[in-house]
Amino acid sequence: MASTHERSALIIGEALIDIVNTGGAADASTAPSQREYPGGSPMNVAIGLGRLGRNTHLATWIGDDSRGDMIVAHLRDAGVSVDAQSTEAAYTSTATAHIDAEGSASYEFDLEWNPQEIALERSDLVVHTGSIAAVVEPGAERVLERLERAHDQCTITFDPNARPSIMKDPVQTLEMVERYIRLADVVKASDHDIDWLYQGKRSYRDVALDWLENFDSKLVVITRGGDGVDAFSAGGVEYHDDAPSVEVVDTVGAGDSFMAGIIDGLWTKRLLGAKKRHLLRDISGGDVAGVISHASQIAGITVSRPGANPPWLSEL
Repeated sequence: MASTHERSALIIGEALIDIVNTGGAADASTAPSQREYPGGSPMNVAIGLGRLGRNTHLATWIGDDSRGDMIVAHLRDAGVSVDAQSTEAAYTSTATAHIDAEGSASYEFDLEWNPQEIALERSDLVVHTGSIAAVVEPGAERVLERLERAHDQCTITFDPNARPSIMKDPVQTLEMVERYIRLADVVKASDHDIDWLYQGKRSYRDVALDWLENFDSKLVVITRGGDGVDAFSAGGVEYHDDAPSVEVVDTVGAGDSFMAGIIDGLWTKRLLGAKKRHLLRDISGGDVAGVISHASQIAGITVSRPGANPPWLSEL
């Protein structure tokens, strides 16, 4: 674990194995194949921060099995430690993706999210969570309680990262997501997240401003794919950044890389930690632009190569 002299990030959320099936009956031109990769949105954020040189630990829920070992090795390669309680699950969760001849994917989840005690270190400056971990019980309520207790010490960051195939009901999901947003200092969401959660009834800008005014968020960032990024601060900053001009291989893990870039950028500008909350609220336009540009660069590198493969610090 981190020493009290070296500040750190706690990431809470799912780590699982993506099982990708291609070829076979739906595509007679290729033989069936299956490959397994470590995945999960919060885990990808932890990997992104670790590769950027940030002291990071992950609280998750995986089995003491070969798939769990694969996840732990992947994290340790990026310098991310795994909290001790994280390997007590009966088995490691999986998400099986079936890729058809047109390249479209359908997913089947075999998921258990039931983390036990989630440890906050005295060195932690920021706690991040989101996606499945924020809404799937019984773990979601435990994660929310951890964030409530961490609020007096840490900046709280949140990414709803909606997964309709497992979250299913946008009304119920939104109710839980808004409980997290009330605790979060920084919220990153995609325009697709907002469309699904609010059922197409509200614009992303209207939602972002609502979160700032009525939910006490300090910085809201909306990613819009090829249309770039929009950021809004409680102090009245509104900033747009065009999407980077890169050749896109795939977008797997792009949002998670962007989230890691936001946290890293705010860290560099010394805007993390509960004692800096007032400074984050009044973040300058120049600092918003710098943080978003940094996150966009990181996400741009990720989409330029296959899979959730965020850059190392040396690549920036």
